[in-house]
Amino acid sequence: WYEDGYGGYAKSEFKDINGKNYYFGADGYMVTGWKQINGEYYFFESSGAMKKSAWEGSYYLKADGKMAKSEWVDNNKYYVGADGKWIKDYGVPHWASNSKGWWYEDGYGGYAKSEFKDINSKTYYFGADGYMVTGWKLIEDEYYFFESSGAMKKSAWEGNYYLKADGKMAKSEWVDGGKYYVDENGLWDPDKKQP
Repeated sequence: WYEDGYGGYAKSEFKDINGKNYYFGADGYMVTGWKQINGEYYFFESSGAMKKSAWEGSYYLKADGKMAKSEWVDNNKYYVGADGKWIKDYGVPHWASNSKGWWYEDGYGGYAKSEFKDINSKTYYFGADGYMVTGWKLIEDEYYFFESSGAMKKSAWEGNYYLKADGKMAKSEWVDGGKYYVDENGLWDPDKKQP
């Protein structure tokens, strides 16, 4: 406990002692560990000193000692949820998978669906269910080919079909530097020669 010098002692209050903050409970004893005070959580070291601007496990204590909730902390490097716990990869887009396949999370609880996404200089497509697609896909009346890695094939042949720089399958045009012709179905026509 802490005597005030007048015969009394601190109860249910914060005290600043030698530049450190302490809290004394209703019984007058100094508290340690986690303590909820007026709806806010604080952490007190074994010495009783309030922890500030520091981590306690997966929880961050702000400069005033209060546990951070639903905010970016530690120089905006980490995000803690409503319960105060650090959320790994929050705000950081990343790949995830299960037995069905791969998807790409935006870092905020959402994920790519029915859209193209450029990731690390490669283009991917995610279906309506959010899973990365592979193989031949018809998307908005255009054919594309996606490698087993999910990356869109561009400026390259896939069998007897040519995929242009934007990934779309070529149709009724000269391709690959004008050396080859593909018909209206995208199939290479070996009999067609440049005039």
